Amino acid sequence: MKIKHIYIALLLLCGMVLSAAGYTWEIKQTPADGLLKKGGKFSCSVIVKQDSKVLVGKKIKVTYINSLGAQVKSEKALSGNPYVVSGTAERSPDWFQLEFSLLDDKGRVIRQIVNKKKVLVRKRVGFMVDKEKFTQTLPEPADYDEFWKNVKAELNKVPFDVTAETLPVRVRNNVKVTLKDIKVKCTGGIPVSGYLAVPENAKPKSLPAVVSFHGAGVHSASAAGVVRWASMGAIAFDMNAHGIINGKDAAYYLNLRKTVYYCPQPDGSPRYALRYIKDPQKYYFRGMYQRVMRALEFVKRQPQWNGKDLIVIGGSQGGAQVFAAAGLDPQVSMLVAAVPAFSEFGGAVSKVPHMGGWPLNTSKNAELSRDPAALKCTAYFDNANFAKRIRIPAYVSAGLCDVICPPGGIAAVFANLKSKEKSLQIYPQGQHGSSPCSKGYQALQKLLSGKK
Repeated sequence: MKIKHIYIALLLLCGMVLSAAGYTWEIKQTPADGLLKKGGKFSCSVIVKQDSKVLVGKKIKVTYINSLGAQVKSEKALSGNPYVVSGTAERSPDWFQLEFSLLDDKGRVIRQIVNKKKVLVRKRVGFMVDKEKFTQTLPEPADYDEFWKNVKAELNKVPFDVTAETLPVRVRNNVKVTLKDIKVKCTGGIPVSGYLAVPENAKPKSLPAVVSFHGAGVHSASAAGVVRWASMGAIAFDMNAHGIINGKDAAYYLNLRKTVYYCPQPDGSPRYALRYIKDPQKYYFRGMYQRVMRALEFVKRQPQWNGKDLIVIGGSQGGAQVFAAAGLDPQVSMLVAAVPAFSEFGGAVSKVPHMGGWPLNTSKNAELSRDPAALKCTAYFDNANFAKRIRIPAYVSAGLCDVICPPGGIAAVFANLKSKEKSLQIYPQGQHGSSPCSKGYQALQKLLSGKK
């Protein structure tokens, strides 16, 4: 990749940032959607302002970051004209980013106060080359279906015991909602744990169901989330990822994070997402996906469920659970997955290497993403293989500046979906936390409004 600096541009009033400073980026990206073909031209025209005034006289640093994280840096002093960076897409398929950073007089990236926090004055823009050429790297395991058949058989041996604590009735949009804290017995002594919300006095077999799953971390299920969906006319269940107690204060979950999930694990791995990642029979997500299946079973047993509409939603790690839910349960009727993790683990060993899916790509041990045992294990959990079994309406999003759940792998998974109705929503400047699957949520809201 060659990057040519055609022009220069703007910046500053002061050196070190103060809390009063308000820096903003104005970036015109070409092509606007960030999608290119090999040999295609790209450019970014950049203006930085402080308190609505164009900045002049400071330096801007440009960092080119390719899909494996390699970096090429350059710096230019800024004038009063737009700062333009351009180049040609020379690699296919490819995904890369341009990172713009505002520097002080000592060459340090300036910080400013945003929402009471100091943040770097920095902006990224992403591009993807030949999106349709990102494909699944590693073959599906020969015993893939047998593996999941055995996982389900193990789950079915566990008695379906439910404990429900009724909580105070909630009211949203003038709709009274019954709320319960639910525990359902599951494998490994770890229950399904979540909140169930149902519109009060709903008739039997009258409602669609919405089941939501959590991203990485250690959190209670969301009461507010399920109440929102229930107020729109759905049975709603939100499952926390680890089968832990709901409704505790923040300190409780922070302690769990430090002492159980983000600390040395029984197999020596540094955190739960890598626990037994070389053994598919013990891998942490095997149990999590059994909880996903049991959560769906629980929701389908609710007398108000209409027996037809079963929608699964989630982002990041929650998006991975969404793909597992839809791939393992044929009664799931729609999926909404924002920046799904577990998307195409084999990127690092493909013919055109690129960053593989979370969590392999965030391991401090860079070799893990190429480790044959880890790749053999994660193949059973890869969204790319679940996608081949999914034919329902599917809504997915990806951010071209997302280095947690890279867009190349998501594009490969999306290509494997057998759905007649499917949408991949791409955010050219979207990072991991700013690339929501809004089209999916709009489709879900439309479905719910039609059921009232």
